Amino acid sequence: MAPPESRLRPGAVTLADLRALWARPHALRVEPSARSPVDAAAAVVADVVAAHETVYGVNTGFGLLARTRIDDARLAELQRALEQEARRLLELTTTKSETPDRPKAEGRRSHTTEDVRP
Repeated sequence: MAPPESRLRPGAVTLADLRALWARPHALRVEPSARSPVDAAAAVVADVVAAHETVYGVNTGFGLLARTRIDDARLAELQRALEQEARRLLELTTTKSETPDRPKAEGRRSHTTEDVRP
């Protein structure tokens, strides 16, 4: 049996929605109305990178590494690491294989900007 589908509506995700996602696996879909704002945000990021500007979280590390600029040639690698971490966090909300009370499986770790530093 296929998991139920949930549609994420920008600005309209409720606590009940999050609880339903936590309770059992869901197929997640983003409302088509979100496409235009996401494309606009991606264009801003592309412009920042093309202008070689330094912007926290776009081409810098996070936290203690906030002043560490990631070389343009390694930004795709940073993006992949962030995407992998986001997918791992989504797995936490759609399955109960890991919960806040249970540590990560042995040998698994979060990706950080240290993974992509030269």
